[in-house]
Amino acid sequence: MKINLLKKYKHNRKAYTDGKAGIIAKLLKEAFAWSYLGKTVTVTVLKSLSEKCVPVYSGYIEGVTDDNESQEVYVIGVKKPGCVYTGTVTAIIYGQDNTPGKWVVAPAEASFNQAQIAEVILPFEQDTDVFIDSVHRKSCGVIVYRIVDGNIEYLLVKEYYCYGWSIPKGHMEAGESESDTAIREAWEEVGVRVTPDMGFIRTVEYTIQPVYKKEVVFRISEFNGESRVVKPGIEATGWFVLSEAKKLLKYQETCAVMEDAEAYIAGLHKGGQHEIQTIYMCS
Repeated sequence: MKINLLKKYKHNRKAYTDGKAGIIAKLLKEAFAWSYLGKTVTVTVLKSLSEKCVPVYSGYIEGVTDDNESQEVYVIGVKKPGCVYTGTVTAIIYGQDNTPGKWVVAPAEASFNQAQIAEVILPFEQDTDVFIDSVHRKSCGVIVYRIVDGNIEYLLVKEYYCYGWSIPKGHMEAGESESDTAIREAWEEVGVRVTPDMGFIRTVEYTIQPVYKKEVVFRISEFNGESRVVKPGIEATGWFVLSEAKKLLKYQETCAVMEDAEAYIAGLHKGGQHEIQTIYMCS
C-alpha cells in the first residue's frame, strides 16, 4: 500500500502523508474489530428485524469502539432477547473497501457459519457485496477423480503464496447447498463441470488459531476431461495417484478423506470396465 501511495503521490508530500495516515487508521480499525471476535459483549437491543426461522434484532454496544462510540450490531438466533442481551461476537461484516461495519452477536453455544449469517442479515444491508469474517467457517469441495490404466488419479490445485496442494473447494455462500458450493468451486477454480456422487460425503473439522473453527464437507465426482486454471490465485492443477497426493496435500486432515474416497471408488468400479488394480492408502 505504501509503495502504491508513493507512486500515486510522487510529487505531493501532503497527499502522501494524508493517504498513509488513512491507511494506518483503517488497519487499526480492522484490528480492533477483529480483536472482539469470539468475545462476550452486552448489547442494547433496539428492535426486531425478523422473526423467521432465525430471529434477527438490531442493537448497539455502547462505548466499545476505539473512539468510544457505539458499535452497531445484529443479534441473531435469539427469541425475545429483551432490552439488554449478553452474547458472543460471532462475525464482523466488512464492506467493499474492507472497512469493518456491523458486528453479529449470537448465543455462545450457537455455531452460525458465514453462509447462514449472510442469509439472515443481507436483507437488512444496503450493500450486499460484503465479506463476513465469522468464527465458524464452512467450505465445501469435490474430490475429482479419473481412472487411467486401472489407477485412480485425483485432481489437486496449487494456490499462489500457499505451501502444498489442496482439493478444489471454497466458502459456502448464502442460499447454497453443500453440493451447490462444490459444483461452483470446481468450475470457478479449475473449469470442470462435476456431478457430485450423493452416496459419498465426508466432513473434516479443525481449528485455526486463535478463534476460527473450520468445517469442510467433501463429495466426489468422476471426470474424464482436462482441467485448467481459471480462478485468479490458482497457480497450477495436476492429477496424482493417492500416494503422490498425500505428499502434496497442504492439510493432512484430508488424508483420511482421500483414503475413504479411494476405497469407495474402488467399490464402484469393482468388476467393471475400469476395475481398479491398486489402492494407494495413507499410512
